[in-house]
Amino acid sequence: MCFFLHEEVLPNRVGIPEKVVPGVYGSLALLYLFHFRDAILRAEPALLALALGCFAVSVLADARFAVATRETLLLEDGAKLLGIATWLAYFTRVGSAVVRRELSRAGT
Repeated sequence: MCFFLHEEVLPNRVGIPEKVVPGVYGSLALLYLFHFRDAILRAEPALLALALGCFAVSVLADARFAVATRETLLLEDGAKLLGIATWLAYFTRVGSAVVRRELSRAGT
């Protein structure tokens, strides 16, 4: 299974060139990290770092391998999928901690 957001959807339907997309992703990630730095450092920074590391492996694999083979697609898309799953785990853990904290404050 391939995720073609940067290869098909954004260039062909939105008009953002494929070469620009990694820079946009990186800029948005840095903006997010800067804006929420205090909350990230208090919550689960290692889990978020693992997710971002997986995304970095995916981007590097995409940029490094000119020819898409089964192995390179597995590396690229596998790292991306693992990054998505880890990112989901991060937001689930952090979100549930916030909900538990707010419920305990409310006395429920």
